[in-house]
Amino acid sequence: MSHTIFVLQALTVFFLGMSTGSFLHWIIKKLLKKNRTSKYAVCSILQLTFAILLVTTAILLLPDINQQKNEVLSEIKFFIILFAASALFSAFFKYLALPAAVLYGLSFFYTSHYLNTNFTSAQKSVQLHAENSGQTQITTVLLPKKLLLPLQREWVTPQNFTEPQTIQPLNSYNAWITANKTQHQIDFPADTIYPALFTISFTHKSGTLQPVLKKTL
Repeated sequence: MSHTIFVLQALTVFFLGMSTGSFLHWIIKKLLKKNRTSKYAVCSILQLTFAILLVTTAILLLPDINQQKNEVLSEIKFFIILFAASALFSAFFKYLALPAAVLYGLSFFYTSHYLNTNFTSAQKSVQLHAENSGQTQITTVLLPKKLLLPLQREWVTPQNFTEPQTIQPLNSYNAWITANKTQHQIDFPADTIYPALFTISFTHKSGTLQPVLKKTL
C-alpha cells in the first residue's frame, strides 16, 4: 500500500507540474501575442483535473492526512525536483517528449533485463536442491520507491548477494536499485533425508518479505 500511495503522490506532483508548465506557456504566448488558441490553457485545466483525481484516490486509499503529509515531507526534495522537471517538460513538450519517452523506455528495458537475469520475482517459488544437512541463504531485494517503473517491486536470489559484472558506467545504477536488500539464513529441518528438494516461497510479515521453507521431495 505504501508504494501505491507514493506512486499516486508522485503522479499528482507530476500533473501539477505539467499543469503549471502549460499555464505558464499559455501566459507567455498570450503576452507575446503569439498564441491565438487556448490549447495550453485547456491542457493546464485537464492536467490539474488529473492531479485532483489522483489526490482523491490517494485519500480514499489512505484517509490519514497527517500520514500522507509526513510521507510527502520526508521526500520533499524529490517532489520539488519532480515538479520542476514536469513543468519544464510540459512547457517544452514538443522538444522533450520524444527524448523523454526513449530514455524512459530504455530505463525500463535495461532494468527489467538486469533484474530478470540476476534475480527471481518474489511472487514465484524458488526450487532448492540440498545434498546434505546445513543451511542456505536467500537475499531479498526491494526496489527503491523512487524508481517509478512498472516493475515487480520484490526480487530474490538464492545465494549470497554479489554485484553481477556489467557495463562499468551502470554499476552505480545497479547498486542503487538493489541497495535495499536483506539476507535470510534458512536452516534445513534436522530430520530431513538427503538429498532433498525444497521449495521456498515468500510472504509478508511485519512489513518485510520473509522466506517460507517447504520440503517437496
